Amino acid sequence: TERLLQTAKIVPAVNQVECHPHCQQQKLKEYCDSKGIAVVCYSPLGSPRRLEKNPADPVVMEDPVINEIATKHKATAAQVSLAFALHRGMAVIPKTVNPARITENLKSAELKLDAE
Repeated sequence: TERLLQTAKIVPAVNQVECHPHCQQQKLKEYCDSKGIAVVCYSPLGSPRRLEKNPADPVVMEDPVINEIATKHKATAAQVSLAFALHRGMAVIPKTVNPARITENLKSAELKLDAE
């Protein structure tokens, strides 16, 4: 991003990157914030079906901590993962064509997570 800003005539408005609880992109988020660039998370629920996935990689939706938080808030693991990004000031673009999941995902904006 820094190289881009050195040569760009217009500062990008958005940086779209993979971001979820197991890939938080903290340094990039801080950098983008300092430059006024919004961060949009793709694969905010992880990407367990990606081709280059290592079998040892954790699966966000199966993470025991995320599921514990979900249970505490009467939510789903997906809602917790989406709310986590939203609480950090990021936009999310979860992929689904299932109407029930679309509705569920939208409800993540109402979820109030605490400091855990």
